[in-house]
Amino acid sequence: AALAGAAVAENSTTCHRSFSRLPAPTLRVAPKLRDHETMADSHRDWMPETVGAPTGEFPAVFGFQGIGDPASAGREVQELLEMELTRAGAVLIRGLPVHSPADFSAFMTATNMTLNEYIGGVTSRPEAAPMVTPASTEPGTVSMEPHTDDPHWTVPPTKLAFYCRQPPPVGGQALLADGRKVLRLLRERNPEVLDELERRGGVRYEHFYPDETVHDATVITSWQTSFAPDCTLATGCDKKAEAERLLTAGGFGFEWTKDGLKKWEVRPAVMKHPQTGEDCWMNQI
Repeated sequence: AALAGAAVAENSTTCHRSFSRLPAPTLRVAPKLRDHETMADSHRDWMPETVGAPTGEFPAVFGFQGIGDPASAGREVQELLEMELTRAGAVLIRGLPVHSPADFSAFMTATNMTLNEYIGGVTSRPEAAPMVTPASTEPGTVSMEPHTDDPHWTVPPTKLAFYCRQPPPVGGQALLADGRKVLRLLRERNPEVLDELERRGGVRYEHFYPDETVHDATVITSWQTSFAPDCTLATGCDKKAEAERLLTAGGFGFEWTKDGLKKWEVRPAVMKHPQTGEDCWMNQI
């Protein structure tokens, strides 16, 4: 969503034959923000009491009316996304024939998007189906503040795709933030923040990955899991060499310690949209 682009042609809202436009989603229970026990700064006066309901075009909501299997639906969705995603920034589609991780894998493969493996991440995500992982494996008590996924990659992902297998009766909302609006509001209200980020040359990201052979406590992930998940004695793969290969290829700085791996990189806080050239708020601040 943070890399979504600007407005396109005037007829861009014309629905594809298999989709109907639906009204903005509603919140049965607004997620709490003020005094959230796991959210930093949630006690401050400027923190809203709850998350606001979706408004306007973000996200654009469609209902799927086609008949078919996940692969055929994926091909039709790709056509819809080409018309709507850059304009709207986020698209929510209801009624797809996707009921399992395997369905979602077939669906996404059929869209012809370039799908990336989750390599080098800061959490552990077991693969549920080819190129499909849980969105998060952290406990429900952990707060996930709005952020951009992997802005520290040399080529950050331009799209994120989620599917909801079973909606929870209470809570569990997937919160989306309009990165274009964030940047627009910062320029209007707090331009000094952007000036400071530019003066500093961007954002330095530092990550530490414990060594699973050293730490006997529970860890979210290790450098072995993040950078060499397929290396085993049976394959004859050297995990450390594989990790260094990926880190070097990605242009990351890194250092081995007695406890694990330190990795760092400096990336711009604002990046250009790959299609429109529009400035986008693209970081994890």
